[in-house]
Amino acid sequence: MTSLRTSSISCFQNASVTCTFLKETGLLCLFFSIFVILLRCVTFGTFSKCRLIYIYPNRHSKAFPLLLWKAACIIWKSKVTLQSAVNSNCEGNEPLTEGNMSAYFQLMSPRRVSSANYITFINPTPHPDRVMDEHDFLYMLDGSWRIMEENSCYEMHSDDLLILPAGRHHYGKGLCTPNNKHMYIHVKPLETERMGTAFSSRLAEFHSLIHCQDNPRIKEIFQEIISLRWNGSSLREDKLSLLINLLLCELKEQQEKPVSASSSHNILAEASRLIQTTPQTFFTGKDLADRFFVCERTLSNQFKKAYGKTLYVYQMDVKLEMVRQFLLSQPEVKLHETALNFGFCDEFHMSRTFKRKYGVSPSQYRQENLGS
Repeated sequence: MTSLRTSSISCFQNASVTCTFLKETGLLCLFFSIFVILLRCVTFGTFSKCRLIYIYPNRHSKAFPLLLWKAACIIWKSKVTLQSAVNSNCEGNEPLTEGNMSAYFQLMSPRRVSSANYITFINPTPHPDRVMDEHDFLYMLDGSWRIMEENSCYEMHSDDLLILPAGRHHYGKGLCTPNNKHMYIHVKPLETERMGTAFSSRLAEFHSLIHCQDNPRIKEIFQEIISLRWNGSSLREDKLSLLINLLLCELKEQQEKPVSASSSHNILAEASRLIQTTPQTFFTGKDLADRFFVCERTLSNQFKKAYGKTLYVYQMDVKLEMVRQFLLSQPEVKLHETALNFGFCDEFHMSRTFKRKYGVSPSQYRQENLGS
């Protein structure tokens, strides 16, 4: 329904803009014509001695009406061309059927990944027209794409995941946006999955298009699979099988997640987990807002409401607590290395912030606690 609604809105907006443009152009032409007629009447009348501004030097010539006629023809031709372009655009953007097909997979079974990689299309490119013997998992990193599966149309945007099961015809409906970036994973199907819905009682059902904007864990697993696919480890196939099953479990939970006010709590939990698992990075409010597709002010207000402190203070408290524990567990690591490990620009900045919170410098804290 989302793709159908988006297409209708886009078509309606294009038509509205075009109608407005044509209306304004027509009025401009009308006023211009009236102005020229009045100007010619005035210059040939009693006020001709006033030497009004000449907008056409050869206005007494017979070519003047012909000039007006040519201008009207050009405007009318532009109107017809623009209108036909908008009509064809609306017709081309209308999907055959709303994307509502399902994919069926057997959970927690051995899996084999045949290929996985990143793809970038600098120029607009259609999706390949094909029927594959493998499951195709497609994750959109940047841009948008309209892809057909049988008679169903799916419109993908950033952080959308599309599942194209083996044996189904899929192809692109139009071109992707310029500088399109996406990831893909090709997985060999199990025998029960080849049989389709005949064994649906033993298979888990998945939506073909799953929105993952509020679940960065899915993107991380996807990227980990691609990285491992290029790894020469002796346990690579076993790890890939585990990761594919983990990805399916995350997708199953994601599609069953209710869309409600609790989504804000999910975003806060993911943002907190991101801060805790990447202590070497200091995130600004805009960084996190862009990552989780929310307003920066809204995210800051939710942080303050949930944790009683601003995003900056929360992040700094987490880092300083990690630094405090690190000083005791790693006594041989120098302070300037500790500062880099936890996202501080230098040792001086870390020491000053640490002393403001705990009352002593990092070196004093390490000396006092390790000495006791």
